[in-house]
Amino acid sequence: MDREEAPGDEGPGTGAPERPDLTADLNALAAIRSRRSARDRALPALDALLGPEATADRETRFHERQRLVDAAIAAVADPSHRQAAAVLLGTGPLRWHTLKERGATAAASFNVSWEGYRHRRADGSSLRTDTIDAVATSLRRLAAGADPATPPGGAEPAGASDAAAAREPTAAAGTGGHGGNDGAGGNGSGGGPARGLRRALPSGAERRSGSAAGAVLVGVVALVVLAALAVVWRTTGRSTATPPACDARTYRIGEVGVDQVVADGWVRRFEAFAGTDAARPFRCAGPLRSSSDRIVFQEVTDGVTQRTSALLGVEDDPPGVIVVDSFAIDKILDPGVEGHQLGRPLRRLDLPEPQQAIEFTDGILYREAPSGRPIPLLGRHYEEWQRLGGWEGLGAPVSLLYSKAGVGRVQVFRNGRLVTDFDGTMTNRPNPTPEPPEVLGGVIARVDDGASWWVDAAGTRHWLTSSCAFDMVRRAQGIDATTWDAVDVMGLEIGEEVRC
Repeated sequence: MDREEAPGDEGPGTGAPERPDLTADLNALAAIRSRRSARDRALPALDALLGPEATADRETRFHERQRLVDAAIAAVADPSHRQAAAVLLGTGPLRWHTLKERGATAAASFNVSWEGYRHRRADGSSLRTDTIDAVATSLRRLAAGADPATPPGGAEPAGASDAAAAREPTAAAGTGGHGGNDGAGGNGSGGGPARGLRRALPSGAERRSGSAAGAVLVGVVALVVLAALAVVWRTTGRSTATPPACDARTYRIGEVGVDQVVADGWVRRFEAFAGTDAARPFRCAGPLRSSSDRIVFQEVTDGVTQRTSALLGVEDDPPGVIVVDSFAIDKILDPGVEGHQLGRPLRRLDLPEPQQAIEFTDGILYREAPSGRPIPLLGRHYEEWQRLGGWEGLGAPVSLLYSKAGVGRVQVFRNGRLVTDFDGTMTNRPNPTPEPPEVLGGVIARVDDGASWWVDAAGTRHWLTSSCAFDMVRRAQGIDATTWDAVDVMGLEIGEEVRC
């Protein structure tokens, strides 16, 4: 059956008592798309491979668990499965994207589509389950204290051998039970999975002790990771010996992705951009892609901060390439509001700093500052905004288009607001007099369109870029959000955004 596997759904015929534990935990981890959920989620079989010091609190457990998974991924022998696992489970800029988005990139490691990557074979397995099995096998070998990159008997065949090994019940390093379940090694005499793993991956307390043995062992793991990265060679002939933060972004700027069709003219423009000073900070690149024949773009990172930017093709005179950040590209690729879309990007507009805006065939994308949130203006509201004088009339947009009970559809601007009644009539209404929030001690101001700002004690507002950032500030400051009109906070000085 061609469907996406639910966590723990491993298909018929596995027959192994340990596989539903560790592989189910890895499937569950792959499906998680927020740092908070990953931190709070209990994964018993995976956590059993960590020592008690590593599970003392949720934050420590999160970091130790991810370090363990990253080491296991780096030690997977098959390069395609290793690269796919890095996208699905590893640390990197794609980590909190949806499973479908990450899965499509993982599938490209095998030159197949997402559907092909998760398509079930007759025995219930798939390329995706093979990837999960490969990581599970690597984890078991780490737990046993063995070299995870080389199984007994010599080199590992590509692809299916990891899956086959994962289906066989094992009792690593002794007779104490199945790997991943017996955190203390069961009743075996050789030390169980947890002990073997702590030898290969020292716990936080052991690393802090500064013992010579711990330092040597961490060095061994680092060498395994570096060796694994160095030997990967994609079928295209590219070396993927790239910075760890590159994750699966192992393309060159201007290199078209698998199953993508991009006009030659755009390929040449992106390749030409790669030789400019503007491209110099970007050490990692995803595939060059085209979306709905409207947008030509390529995700890039510096390989250090793990912050994602994107190169965007614009149809200026002459056409060229500009750099935008991940928040902007998410809005640009949005399917649209009420059936409208921004259309094809034309040019970056010349506005007084620090304002930024990109003009499209059917709208604009505006930011009041690089640390502000991107706000699209499109459809009927864009047409009416132009009719009323644009920048000199209603001024810059300060809210998304949102619905308000008893009012209709609203978009707020510096000098007024456009309101579409329930009968479809659009009117230009004045803004209320701004009432900035009290800032003694700081507040979280949530505006009507759903955005949240932390207003610190100095009266500077900071965009909370995600629910994770919202929760982080709320807990750290001990404050709850209150609702304000968009114009109440727009007059305050803007500071750096808050990210997780």
